[in-house]
This record gives sequence, C-alpha cells and structure tokens, in this order.
Amino acid sequence: MWNYLKRPAGNSDEVAWELIRLAWSSKAAPAIAPLQDLLNLGAEARMNLPGSVEGNWRWRCTDEMLSTPVWDRLRDLITSSNRHS
Repeated sequence: MWNYLKRPAGNSDEVAWELIRLAWSSKAAPAIAPLQDLLNLGAEARMNLPGSVEGNWRWRCTDEMLSTPVWDRLRDLITSSNRHS
C-alpha cells in the first residue's frame, strides 16, 4: 500500500487516513468514508462480523467521538482536495 501511495512505509494507525486522502483526491464525484475510519477506530468499532449471527450492528457513535480534532483534519482535507462547495 505504501508503495502505491508513493511514500515511505508509515505506521498502521496512518493507513485509514492515507486511504481517505486518496479517495478525497480522486476525480470521483462522491468521496465516502466510514465514520469508524475517520475516527481511526479499531476492531472494537466493527459494525458486523461476517459469518456471525449475533452481536452485529450494535456499534454506536457517541457525542464524545464527534467532538474530536478529526473534524479539523477532515476540513483541511476537503479544502486541499477542492471538495468544498
């Protein structure tokens, strides 16, 4: 993945944002990322586990999650990729 992004290997906690940056910089009209990726959450925030009939679709976003600095980072990405209206 790092070779595809043409940058030196980074930390695993940078992967989601690098892929989000790649999507936002594409020519595609919409750019969509799961909230769990924007917040850089781990496996504890999975919506479902394929092959499992129980415990799926229980993850919920909290108010605290929505008040993180991630929104500044997303705003900067929207501006730098010309995705603002």
